[in-house]
Amino acid sequence: MGIGYQVDYLEDHPDLITKHNIRHSPIILIDGELAFRHQPSEDEIKAYFHKLKTRH
Repeated sequence: MGIGYQVDYLEDHPDLITKHNIRHSPIILIDGELAFRHQPSEDEIKAYFHKLKTRH
């Protein structure tokens, strides 16, 4: 999809666990905000970015 990403492990970021009340993975943060609490499909990701684009 041409979207840059970075894989991080929650064990290395306890602050994110607290901030987003994370209990399990996978989760996806986009620009520091919780976007998905599950492994989204490609269509869900496209819809998310489409919604972001229409807000700006």
